[in-house]
Amino acid sequence: MRSPAPILALFAALLPSVPALLHAAPPAARAAISIRPAAPPAPPPRSATGGTATRPAASVAGNVASPAPAPIPAAPARPTASRAPARAAGQITLCEGVWLDGMRNRAVPVRIRMPAGSGKVAVILFSHGLGGSLDAGAIWAHAWAGAGFAVVNVQHPGTDSSIFGKPGFRSLLNGDQLADRARDIQFVIGELGRRVIEGACDLGRIDHTRIGVAGHSFGAQTVQAIAGQSFPMEIEPPLSDPRVRAAVGLSPSPPLGWSPEAAFSTIRIPFLSITGTADAVPFVIPITALQRQEPFRLMPPGEKYLLVLNGGTHEMFAGQAFRTTLNGEPPPHIRDAVIEATLAFWRATLDKNAAALMWLQSPTGLRAFLNEGDVFESR
Repeated sequence: MRSPAPILALFAALLPSVPALLHAAPPAARAAISIRPAAPPAPPPRSATGGTATRPAASVAGNVASPAPAPIPAAPARPTASRAPARAAGQITLCEGVWLDGMRNRAVPVRIRMPAGSGKVAVILFSHGLGGSLDAGAIWAHAWAGAGFAVVNVQHPGTDSSIFGKPGFRSLLNGDQLADRARDIQFVIGELGRRVIEGACDLGRIDHTRIGVAGHSFGAQTVQAIAGQSFPMEIEPPLSDPRVRAAVGLSPSPPLGWSPEAAFSTIRIPFLSITGTADAVPFVIPITALQRQEPFRLMPPGEKYLLVLNGGTHEMFAGQAFRTTLNGEPPPHIRDAVIEATLAFWRATLDKNAAALMWLQSPTGLRAFLNEGDVFESR
């Protein structure tokens, strides 16, 4: 069921019609900043492995068409001595479906990557930005699945790639769409518990006590809502989801129109914010990496992390090949730092891996992948 009109009007006031939100407030220095010298030379990429995408008719609502999966970028190989504690990589099974949310009469496309093996695995859901698709975050999703996590890309009808060529698409960045996106994530989490198989993907392997969410741009705003960001009026049912244990926001944003302190004071789960010194959309409206740091600085302390990468642009963090080529492929140190930071974060929070947590915080761990001008903080 869609949110009541007053709530949607409230959301619309909170979300400007731009790819990110603004709230100019000076960030407080809450933790020591770690800036490291040049990272090691980028190693040669390793070859990607992937399964065949399947979409059985029984699982497709309305027979919604979707393009064939784009080639999956290879995850880079790195020196074993400097990597976070890892499981062996193996074949990734790739499956697709379009799941019907009957309560909302909404068809939600999903792309699932299942890691090799037969044991239980944690699952990460990925939310794309405005105009995105199931191809969004492919670089990150492939790396996570190769490391042993199930990954589910969720496509949000109404703010996906179907909007291009239509007038006024920027107006879709509103509270109505944010609520729909959060409900999409909640719905897919529920379906992962209800379904046992999707094509060749054994959904019974998913451990529903270990669920993470990640997203880029408007997807990061979706993640913030799922993680517990509050709003001026009570929303029923809530947009937050207690089943989610950890979250990653790529290009996160502060709210507009009310207290950011209040907005982020209710995010209590582990949260990793990732941005860059050039993470802006100047062709729409100025936004700085400093403003994108605000969510991290205003969340309650405890397993909160911030990674700021020197030279990182907004599109680089989308993790999607055709988008990154708009500004050039991400430099190896940006690609590697995002992959290593997120893998260590997921292992520390979803797997409760103490060695991964130590690696994340160690001077010889993640910081070895950072260049001069990069920043990694925790609180």
